[in-house]
Amino acid sequence: MANPFGHFSTLINVPVAEDFRPGDIEFGTAISADKDYQYDFDYMLNYSPTDRFKFGMTYLNQDNVVFNIHTTFYKFKNLGVATGIRNIKSKESVSSQQEYPDNQHNTYSPYLTSYLALGPFKLHFGIGGEGFETIFIEENQTPFGGLEVRFLGTRYMIEHDGKDINAGFRFETGPNTDFALAYTQLGKAETNEEYNFAPTQFISFAFNYRYNRKTGYYKKVEEVKRVEKSLRRHNKNLDALKLEYELEIEKLRVTRTMLEADVQRLTEDVGKAIDLKMKPNSEDYKQKKDELVMDLYSKSFDAYSNRQYKKALGYISKAVRIEKNSAMLYMRMGSIYYKMDAPGLALESWEVARQLDPENETIQKLIRSVK
Repeated sequence: MANPFGHFSTLINVPVAEDFRPGDIEFGTAISADKDYQYDFDYMLNYSPTDRFKFGMTYLNQDNVVFNIHTTFYKFKNLGVATGIRNIKSKESVSSQQEYPDNQHNTYSPYLTSYLALGPFKLHFGIGGEGFETIFIEENQTPFGGLEVRFLGTRYMIEHDGKDINAGFRFETGPNTDFALAYTQLGKAETNEEYNFAPTQFISFAFNYRYNRKTGYYKKVEEVKRVEKSLRRHNKNLDALKLEYELEIEKLRVTRTMLEADVQRLTEDVGKAIDLKMKPNSEDYKQKKDELVMDLYSKSFDAYSNRQYKKALGYISKAVRIEKNSAMLYMRMGSIYYKMDAPGLALESWEVARQLDPENETIQKLIRSVK
């Protein structure tokens, strides 16, 4: 069998579905050491022509070189599925450990693997051929599975690869390099007959380097992706600010409407305010009252000239409440009512004006015009 990390696209030994960087040439080595300080080395050379397909070979020893292929054929949101074949070789069994060459039937090992991602967790599960079996468990389809957790840029992994339990971690040491470490528990039997008395426990290391002549291009692609991500984040912030400003503008509009209503009420009550704050017989009171009445009369006249009769009536009504003894104001009020097709109200206003100024011929003519 190959050392842990001796094949590409794995947790430790369990194959996983993942994307590749097109054009990557990957060089790697996997080193295993047992408790007796015996070391075994595997060397890998792999190539990714597309983002979903990779093939390569693993050099186990001078008598064992195996070939591997892997393709991720389905990915959608949190799901992915891949298939491949590892240990393509004519020999019946292969092993990194030359002293134990028959510890596993693992030539030509097809597999089907998948994953389900949930936040930082990723669950891997699948079935595989002979490379996932021991010599005493010869089934065509052996299940395997593993759990991967990503935290602070490091992948922590635990798996059962059909033969044994492995645990380890992998992290990137640079944009094109990564390092991995794992502990492998092959079996607990002291004699370990199942593995032809091979060592039962390993500490494994792996180092991989990826070369791509388009590295500069992919750096630019990654930079564009980072910029796009930043722009999306800023756009969300801008949308939130826009909504916040629109709400503030709407609040200001409501406040403005309320203030206008307050001003309207204050204007209507100005006569009362004058009575409360000034002595009715004072010169200041008379002057301010006359100024206010003339201002309202002028506004009423302007509105009347522009055929805004309701607005004109509002102004003249306020003036009449302030100055109740002005024939001119009642005469203007009657004219406004007349234009509003209310001759009865117009006549009432003109009659009041005549009582206040009996000698005014204009008022007399207006009264005769509606009788």
